[in-house]
Amino acid sequence: FFHAEDGIRDQRRSRGLGDVYKRQLQALELRGKDQQLDAKRTKQLQAAYAVALFIGVRPMDEMNGLLWDHFDLRKNQIHIPAEIAKTNDERLVSPIPENLKEWLKRAKYRKGDSIRPMNYRNWRTQIKKARKEAEVETWCDDVARHTFATYSFQHFGLEWTMETGGWTNPNTLFKHYKGLATKEEAEAFYSILPLE
Repeated sequence: FFHAEDGIRDQRRSRGLGDVYKRQLQALELRGKDQQLDAKRTKQLQAAYAVALFIGVRPMDEMNGLLWDHFDLRKNQIHIPAEIAKTNDERLVSPIPENLKEWLKRAKYRKGDSIRPMNYRNWRTQIKKARKEAEVETWCDDVARHTFATYSFQHFGLEWTMETGGWTNPNTLFKHYKGLATKEEAEAFYSILPLE
């Protein structure tokens, strides 16, 4: 199959593990009609991408229905209802990765807020802009989910990765993701935090 980073890393510009992810997340920013930075929506856009990267939420179907109401940082869990899950199976993500909590806290969501502050088409446009800004030349579909599976498998293990990502067949993870990242790489990935 492929190592998750093969789909996005530009070997000539990369400054080490996680560099591309950090550049992408920081490059995601939203501007209003007057070109002023929309700081709140930018932080929410970055947090939404962090949700895709660090817990593998599918960007189209699952992200469309995911609300702040589904997140409980005090209980350390995220509830993905069956009606938005691709597999129609309810999922409970617990524990929430510590670095993801930091991305979520700075986004300052309120009850009823959608996790992704825009529709899917605009989301894809923003991701393309961020790729260009971060000077990422190659990309594959579902790169965030593939990246999640690669690093999560090594960092959290098979059971948490399957439950969090909604996989029902462990063979998929063994075949495509096992052994593609070292413990150190996975630890570094799950240490990516916002700059501010």
